[in-house]
Amino acid sequence: MIQFLSTVLSFIGLVVVIVALILRRQPSKYAQTMSRWTLGQAGLQKRSVDSGEGAQVVWQAGRGQVVVLLHGEGDQAGIWAKALTEFPRSQYQLLIPDLAGHGESAPVSGPLSMATMLAGLKAVLAPHGSVILVGHSMSAWLAMLYAGENPGQVSRVVAVNGGPLRGLRTDVRLLPQDRAEARRLMEAMRDPGSERIADYVLDDLVRSGVRGPLARVLTAQRDSREVVLESHLAAFPVEVDLIWGESDQLMPLAFAEQLKAELPGARLTTIPKCGHVPHQERPQEFARVLAKVLARTA
Repeated sequence: MIQFLSTVLSFIGLVVVIVALILRRQPSKYAQTMSRWTLGQAGLQKRSVDSGEGAQVVWQAGRGQVVVLLHGEGDQAGIWAKALTEFPRSQYQLLIPDLAGHGESAPVSGPLSMATMLAGLKAVLAPHGSVILVGHSMSAWLAMLYAGENPGQVSRVVAVNGGPLRGLRTDVRLLPQDRAEARRLMEAMRDPGSERIADYVLDDLVRSGVRGPLARVLTAQRDSREVVLESHLAAFPVEVDLIWGESDQLMPLAFAEQLKAELPGARLTTIPKCGHVPHQERPQEFARVLAKVLARTA
């Protein structure tokens, strides 16, 4: 019995060491795996949808008004997982796709243009009627492009720390080349009072960035003039709400104010002590704010 217990404890110890090494060497991959596991534990079902760009993966659960959560550039569906604990899921049908070229969605190589991601999104939404699009960062832009092209299908857009205007800081690299640049990027994206990002996480950000979907997005969008909606928003056909982390220095609050000024009837709700990714940095507060925004009537 003692020998058996010793063997079991040794095995457990080995597993702990392996997990610790993975977490240390590839923290972003570990976090993504756990976030997607959390989506499944929350009752969302993963399915695949055929599209002209290849298979698109989407997580789905619930009944009622369809709310589509669109992650930002370089991310994947699991980024929304932490916010689901406070979100009133019983009132809505949730769709959380991996954008084309992100997560488990095709294509797996080549530049990722807005057209590619719009095509993937169109395939995901084809079986559904009226939807509300909640887009973060680049996907706020993507959501507004989709709504502009399909106003009969989109009843509302909720833009989270993003939109179809110029204004992204040019002195911060989205693909940092070393730890110092990664630290500068994280400081621009997060509230100063939030937990400091560990150095090994920053190092992983540098390593994984050049291989990930963000690099493919940036390659395709070196010239984005054709999809910028600046000065064309006065006649935007869909209702828009804005949710913004007040501490965002990547896309500062002034960006939100400009967007609000150009959009007829747009409403802005801010989240204090929160940066560029509210559903990750302040997930519970973000979920409560989103629920209130969705409950509003025009």
